[in-house]
Amino acid sequence: MNGSVGIGEHKVAEKVIAERTKGLDLRKHPIQRKQLSAKKMKELKGKIENRTITKIEYENYNWNKKFAKHRNTGVNEFWYQERQRILNKENPTRNWDKQQLNDILNGKKPKVDGKTVQGHHSYSASQYPHLANKGEIIYPATPNEHFNGWHGGNWKNSLPGERIKPIDDF
Repeated sequence: MNGSVGIGEHKVAEKVIAERTKGLDLRKHPIQRKQLSAKKMKELKGKIENRTITKIEYENYNWNKKFAKHRNTGVNEFWYQERQRILNKENPTRNWDKQQLNDILNGKKPKVDGKTVQGHHSYSASQYPHLANKGEIIYPATPNEHFNGWHGGNWKNSLPGERIKPIDDF
């Protein structure tokens, strides 16, 4: 089982995403709210506990919690789909080793060099929120591939369905 073609896996990554997103609405539908940082969410949670939160802060807090759940649904759906591909003897998304395959089959996230593989939304969740919960747009990436490859070293950067820099850690 080999999900890559050896040379130019970054092109394979884009090809995988392109194939899986056929038929989906790939037009932007940007969110109208600002995503809050973990620090801001913690601050607002404290305000809820102290009963000092304003109505708009409470609405933003709840919206962010729902949006985070929506995003996580897409990542969880991807890992379910990857498990099904492996069980059905189909080509998986990446060239997983035996331990990684075993982890996926047991509902765990695989690791590369001791670091957990992350699910990257290849279409920005803030620009394409209607796709954020779909496993088809998720691509598994090491933290380095995710931050430096898909985001080009800045979390605010992304290209729909494409890497900014071709980095392959495995």
